[in-house]
Amino acid sequence: MNTEAVRRRLSAAAPIGLAELDSAAALQHRLDTKYLIDLDQLDRIADRLAATHRRLVIDDRTAFDYRTSYLDTPALTCFHDHRQGRRRRFKIRTRLYGGELCRFEIKLKDGRGSTDKHAITVAADEFGTVSERAAGFLTEVLAGCYGLTAPAALAPRLLVRQHRHTFAALSGACRVTLDTDVTFAATTDGTAAGLRPGLVLVETKSARGRGLADDLLRRAGAHPLSVSKYCAGMALLHPSLPDQPWRRLLHRYFTCA
Repeated sequence: MNTEAVRRRLSAAAPIGLAELDSAAALQHRLDTKYLIDLDQLDRIADRLAATHRRLVIDDRTAFDYRTSYLDTPALTCFHDHRQGRRRRFKIRTRLYGGELCRFEIKLKDGRGSTDKHAITVAADEFGTVSERAAGFLTEVLAGCYGLTAPAALAPRLLVRQHRHTFAALSGACRVTLDTDVTFAATTDGTAAGLRPGLVLVETKSARGRGLADDLLRRAGAHPLSVSKYCAGMALLHPSLPDQPWRRLLHRYFTCA
């Protein structure tokens, strides 16, 4: 329901293709800012957002099914490093874009809050795995960026699914994504959780972290949030894990099945 609601509210936005989007706003190194809004808040910004941004359209589709498998060590090094706010932290994932394109991705933090994303395309049947080529890529990225050895014994820890709507600003290298129907599933026992009905997870991505979309969202009463989908899902599905500093946010915006 949320996916169709977002589609209708932003249908006036002009289209942009994937190649043009990547050319205008690839933003592999950027500041990411997250917001959780309801449909009433989306109504307050929809006209202005549609007028100042173009919407990604591929084969007449405007909402895309994303499936993500986050990988971590047996000790959940990535989870705990993010929870503790370590300067040199990273997440490792494979992601299926629309069920066809699959990428192995590493997201680094640069110590000043910026995200630095590195990715390679892999075969769809390598989803949720670390192939030999992906392992070499991971070793190269972590050694070159952080001087770290790649972690061993990586395995899938969390499955995330969402529908994503992507927009690019008409001026400036800024992207906005709106995720609907966000769900989490544990890889061990199949327990599930997700975003509460009627909510949309919005992420702005820009070089400095303050694009037009950020101003629109704040005027609509939205406030920046500091939590990753990986950390949220793990904390929700594994009660034995510490959930600070996100406990209040998780109880307010998410629900377990």
